[in-house]
Amino acid sequence: DKTGELQINGKAMHSGRMVDGVYIPREDGWFSTGDIAREENGHFYIEGRLKDVIVGESGENVYPDELEDSFSELPYVEHMCVAGIATKGVYDDITLIVYMGEHTGSAEKTSELIAEIVRINGLLPIYKKLRRAYISLDPLPLANGIKVRRQKVKEMLERGQGRFQEIDVRGGVIKDTAKPEPGQPAANGIVYNGTEYQEIKEKVRQIFAEVLGVEPSSIKDTDHFVDDLGGDSLSSLGVFSKAEELYGIIIPDTEYFSCATVEDFAKLLYRKLNNLEAKAPETRREAVRRITDFRLSREYAEYAQRRLSMQDAGIKDPYFVAHDSVLSDTSIVAGREVINLASYNYLGMSGHPRTVEAAKKAIDMYGTSASGSRLIAGEKTLYRELEKAIAQWKHTDDALVMVGGHSTNVTFVGNFCNEHDLILYDALSHNSILQGCQLSRSDTKAFPHNDIDALEHLLKAARDKYEKILIVVEGVYSMDGDIAPIPDFVALKKKYGAFLMVDEAHSSCVIGKHGGGVDDYFDLLPGDVDIKMGTLSKGLGTCGGYIAGEQSLIDYMRYSLPGFMFSVGISPPLAAASLEAVRMMLEGNPRVAALHENIKYFVEGAQRRGFDTCLAKETAIIPIMVGEDNDAYELSTLMLEHGVFVPPAVYPAVPRHQARLRFCVISEHKKEQLDYALDTLDKLFAQKGIPKQRRE
Repeated sequence: DKTGELQINGKAMHSGRMVDGVYIPREDGWFSTGDIAREENGHFYIEGRLKDVIVGESGENVYPDELEDSFSELPYVEHMCVAGIATKGVYDDITLIVYMGEHTGSAEKTSELIAEIVRINGLLPIYKKLRRAYISLDPLPLANGIKVRRQKVKEMLERGQGRFQEIDVRGGVIKDTAKPEPGQPAANGIVYNGTEYQEIKEKVRQIFAEVLGVEPSSIKDTDHFVDDLGGDSLSSLGVFSKAEELYGIIIPDTEYFSCATVEDFAKLLYRKLNNLEAKAPETRREAVRRITDFRLSREYAEYAQRRLSMQDAGIKDPYFVAHDSVLSDTSIVAGREVINLASYNYLGMSGHPRTVEAAKKAIDMYGTSASGSRLIAGEKTLYRELEKAIAQWKHTDDALVMVGGHSTNVTFVGNFCNEHDLILYDALSHNSILQGCQLSRSDTKAFPHNDIDALEHLLKAARDKYEKILIVVEGVYSMDGDIAPIPDFVALKKKYGAFLMVDEAHSSCVIGKHGGGVDDYFDLLPGDVDIKMGTLSKGLGTCGGYIAGEQSLIDYMRYSLPGFMFSVGISPPLAAASLEAVRMMLEGNPRVAALHENIKYFVEGAQRRGFDTCLAKETAIIPIMVGEDNDAYELSTLMLEHGVFVPPAVYPAVPRHQARLRFCVISEHKKEQLDYALDTLDKLFAQKGIPKQRRE
């Protein structure tokens, strides 16, 4: 671990203590600064003060300075700080304390401030979310008239000193005024009373008790699930799942953190079961700063800071490396040939004589562009031939080809469902699927990665509430290299009458005896998967995306899908090369067997050398776990210097401390190339003292 307390020593440093006027130096001469520092490549970065670090229930260290930055633009705040306030349990509560200065006591401005606190808190990662927040009615103690004395404020709150109003960071109100008299309407006009509400509350209490393993009678209405009852974020998922199953409802992610007590949860269920909406407090936007120079925007500032951090750490940019050749087993980088272990050209179709010749002939016949939307003027006989070939290959009625894989997912996922529908997607879904969910008018909810039981609970709760339910998974996941249990998803979609979409970007041309993807690998029936999405840019060696499915779906999309109707058609040479590649797959491509042999050889070789290959066994994407982002950056750079190109995958693409090198093995690699790459990496791990990671 390269994070700890910073101690300093040197000729100009004298560390010790005075006893009766006599200087007694420390034996080791080191001076403890009290600062938490992180060491990276010989540089030290101050994370915060040792005494200020908050250890939350997740075990993650939370640094108050980082959170204070998140809340730095709160309206009407004169001073504020974040501190860890002691609880009855082992961990501290992450707590925000603000002082409103001249605005103290203004109900309208207090309401706006609270709404903004709740909004920002909702955007934070789960382990950084506020557990408490207070408005101080008196000025906060300052050091040198500038910085709030966190430890003094912490002491005041823990000892009950000072005048503070507690904010309900979930409900968005001052706690002292949040609770109406029994039978009276709450601030949003809803009366929580009567037999139905009381019955819901008792059911919730029983669920809390069942999950926590305690007696229902020991749980008060206002006991906090974590702070008072000892639960955690994982067990809270169990509470929500049980309630969703019991009442046949879906609680969207946006409402997940809005209730942590029996009372709050019961109110949420009562509103949902009675189709009542709780009004959010109205907020008035603060005067904004006009930005006419993009360099002054928040987005650019964040980007520039990331770039600066890499430069300060001495990290060479591993991205946008130019390859001036076909990407096969090798490529040309800066004028020299290197072993390429980053390419999606899984079967060497890009650069294959047959696909190259097909593309050239198409240019002679059609030119280089469709020159219009296919709906209006850009249609070609070639395109329909390609779609029929894809449909034959994927065992469907028809297919629709579009210009990009990412855009295919965005436009399909974003438009297949409407406001009466629900999309359930794997938590590790590709960005294109997430973007589609954001675009969609439907409700959307993630389920834990490959968790069949969790998905079934959601389907049980939701099936009778929505017209269509779309389940979206991937055949092969691109960061861990694991294969999804598609037959289990097929069984669920049949049981609950849902639609199943499988993104086969990294499974088609790779898994299955003949490279047919999940159908081939799992021996599925033609109709088991309703929507088969794939890309032309991976195993087929060109560029584009497709949706394959039943005739009614494809016919509808031809005349309705925005990303198809209002976009130019795929470039003719790409379509022709894709058609030739699909024909080769239908003929039985011998390169599939070579790819499988290389995958097996590389995985076994990596594991024999002690590397963690994550979940990869039979897929062309084989990650090797490194751990820290900077180590992954450095290893990628050093590998290229030694003649091997392999990119790093770092946070936020993967979880923190799970950075990896992402190897892509293709059919054209030679075994001596794979051995050289693994041997080189093994030596670099040893030279740099990087421990080989092993995950459970």
